[in-house]
Parts: sequence; structure tokens; C-alpha cells
Amino acid sequence: MSRGPLVGTMLVIALTVAGTPPAATAPAPPGHHAELVVEMLRRRTVAFTSGDEAGWLTDVDPRHPETISYERSRFRQLRQTGPSFFRLFPAGEHTDRAHADRAHADREVYVRQVVGWPGRAKTALNTHTWCLTFRDGRVMITAVRAYLGPGV
Repeated sequence: MSRGPLVGTMLVIALTVAGTPPAATAPAPPGHHAELVVEMLRRRTVAFTSGDEAGWLTDVDPRHPETISYERSRFRQLRQTGPSFFRLFPAGEHTDRAHADRAHADREVYVRQVVGWPGRAKTALNTHTWCLTFRDGRVMITAVRAYLGPGV
């Protein structure tokens, strides 16, 4: 019996297996990214309400210092106003890729921010567009900008 075909078959199998990406790099199941975003918004809400600036910045991609600076400033300015209520929640996904591509992000999402102050009957509702990237099972913020309207 010749070993040539057997060795050739084993080589093809070995190359096929070696070229297969590991399970860890497989695409996330549908809804997984949405769950990561909701969890990140919950963490950031807790960090804000407890005055934890480092916690607020934990999910900002360190490769984007301009976003770290923007979010640090936003955190400090909002905290100075003395809010009694603060919450972040998802408000849908943005479909225009232009800004996400400039921010090297996987996707853009709209994030609603609700802030209330003691003694005031009304709350402020603002919407921001966040550029997000997903890696190593985490969501990272690469850019944040105020939502100015559709197509802006």
C-alpha cells in the first residue's frame, strides 16, 4: 500500500484545520452586540450617578484620546450641575456609515440621555450618536457626538 495518497490526504486535512478560524473569532450571535451596548449603558449610568469618572471612561477606546477628553469634559460638566437623576438608554441604530468609518467603528447607535435636577419638574432629554467597536467580547466607544438630526 502506497503512503502517498494517505500523506496527501492528511496534509489537506491539516491545512484545512489550520486555516479555520478559532471559535472565539466567530461572529457574535444576533442580539449579542445589543446586549453588550445595554450593559455598557447601565455601567456608565452607575458610574455617573456615583461620581466615578474612571468608571465613566472605562468603555472609551484608549486609542481615541479626543473621545476620552470629550467624555471627561462631559462627565465633569454634567456632574457640576448637580443632577438628581441620570440615565442612558439605547434609541436605535444609525444607518449612515460615514461617521462610523471616520471613527474606525463597527456601528453607530443613538443613545438617549435623561437628566433631572432637584426641585425641577422637567427633565432634559438629549440624544447622542455613539460610534462603537466590538472586540474581545467588549464594546468600546470610539466617538461621541450630539445628535443634530437625520443626515447631519
